[in-house]
Amino acid sequence: MADRITYVGLDVHKEESVVAVATGGLRGEVREYGRIANTPTALERLLRKLGGDGVSLRFWCEAGPCGYGIQRQVSATGMNASWFPPSLIPKRVGDRVKTDRRDAASLARLHRAGELTVVWAPDARHEAMLPNWTLAPVVAALQTMRGMVLVNAATLIAELGDLSRFANLRQLMAYLGLVPSEHSSGVSVKRGGITKAGNGAARRLLIEAAWSYRLPARISRKLLLRQEKQPKPIRDIAWKGECGCVRPIASSSGPASPPMSSPPRSTVLMTRSGWAVQTKAFGLALVSARTRVMAACNSTIERNTPV
Repeated sequence: MADRITYVGLDVHKEESVVAVATGGLRGEVREYGRIANTPTALERLLRKLGGDGVSLRFWCEAGPCGYGIQRQVSATGMNASWFPPSLIPKRVGDRVKTDRRDAASLARLHRAGELTVVWAPDARHEAMLPNWTLAPVVAALQTMRGMVLVNAATLIAELGDLSRFANLRQLMAYLGLVPSEHSSGVSVKRGGITKAGNGAARRLLIEAAWSYRLPARISRKLLLRQEKQPKPIRDIAWKGECGCVRPIASSSGPASPPMSSPPRSTVLMTRSGWAVQTKAFGLALVSARTRVMAACNSTIERNTPV
């Protein structure tokens, strides 16, 4: 086990990164290391210089458009490398100076204090979306729902990844920004619209798909074709979600209008159904994989057993 921990903050750009280092302890030194090129060779050299016997390196970088190469290279060496969203960086009121060096030093200092929020980083297999993508069964299962065709379902899962990483549905809703904002103090309680925090692309997809539920609940021919190869438990969840999303909206000038759904409510219920569909799809996939493994083992035993 390492005796010392060194926290490394990286302000990553397209061509180069600015590095800052913070030693262990809340009052330890925070110093600028310098700039390095965004190449595997330069990063390997940095690891050799900062690491050593009894030293554990912990890297933190902003989640941005420069990919996950740094995180994967550092993790491959056994070191800790994490990503965090820039929107959740604590900032002091009145701080009007922003430079790359200050940003890198701030990352190292906040990392050491435990003030940064980790976000999930997909591995190379997930990011590439290969034909044998591990989440492909989930994409197929999501298409049992109205408004979720191949492009929508694949994009949604590519943005969110494995939904089982969320401990409960509330965490997923908060990640999507589908929870109400609140500004309360003392006895005063004020709640507003949804926070719109987190992954905007996934939230947009869900809202667009939720508009499909403005019509009465039914299974069209195209939807039936997408559902025919899915297990009955998944089809049941999709139908239950469809029935729950649609409700009649009363009209001020006459009787109740045809069944429609309000976009916020439909989006919430559709997210809940999608959560249930993916959970069930993962469970069925694990059972299927376990069955195949057991069959292969039994077949091997039979072939190797002398008659």
